[in-house]
Amino acid sequence: AAQHRRPPARSGPPALAGGLKFDEFMISSIKELSGQIKSKLSEKTSEQAMLVGISGIDASGKGYVTAELDSELRSRSIKTALINVDGWLDLPSVRFGGEDPGRHFYEHALRFEAMFDQLILPLKYDRRISITADHLTETSDRFEPYKYEFIDIDVILLEGIFLFKRRFVGLFDLLISG
Repeated sequence: AAQHRRPPARSGPPALAGGLKFDEFMISSIKELSGQIKSKLSEKTSEQAMLVGISGIDASGKGYVTAELDSELRSRSIKTALINVDGWLDLPSVRFGGEDPGRHFYEHALRFEAMFDQLILPLKYDRRISITADHLTETSDRFEPYKYEFIDIDVILLEGIFLFKRRFVGLFDLLISG
C-alpha cells in the first residue's frame, strides 16, 4: 500500500521542479502574458475593455498571479481594474446548506449574476463605472456598501473561485486557471 506524506509547510510560494520558486518561474510567464494582452489590445477594434478571468481553488495562487499581472500591465501603461469576487459572496444563510453542501456552495456562494450585471459587464462595455454595491466579507452576516470607481479601463482582471461557469465563460476574453 502506498503511503501518502503531507508535504512540509512552506512560507511563501511553493517550489517547482528543478528548485525554482513559484515567483521566479512566474516572472517570465507574467511578462509573456502581459505582452500577449498588450498585443491583443492593440488588435482590438472594439472600444470595450478586455475581460481577463483568473480562477482556481482556494490557495492556488490566483491572487498572487493577479497582483503580479496587474503590476506588469500597469508598468506597460495599461489601465487595469483588479476585482476580486470575494466581496460578492452571498449571506451565510444562502451559501451554506442543502443535502449536498459542496454543490450547494458551488451554486449559491457567490452573487455572480448581480456582479456581472451591475459591475463587470457595464465596466467592460463602457470602460468606466461608478457604483456602490452590496459587499460581504467571509465572516459577515450583513452586506455593507462598497464603492467601485474606474475610469478609462483597458483590462479588467477578475479574480476568484468558480468564475468559469458555463453561463459566464463566454464573457471572458482570456481565461487563466490555476
